[in-house]
Amino acid sequence: MEAVFTTFAVWFIIGLIVFILIIVAIIGTWFEAREMRKELEQVNAYLATLNDNMIIGFQNNDRQSRNF
Repeated sequence: MEAVFTTFAVWFIIGLIVFILIIVAIIGTWFEAREMRKELEQVNAYLATLNDNMIIGFQNNDRQSRNF
């Protein structure tokens, strides 16, 4: 009977460790995805600004070429 209890205790501890590792992995993935989303928003804002500046630059060049 004692061997059965020991076996169940060992399996319970192993299961608990695996469960904790899964929870930690899920939380870590969620935080990492959140950080990546923030970085992606920053890159998108930078690219939008760059695109706007390029469009303005091309419009200015087009106006200058028409003036000459």
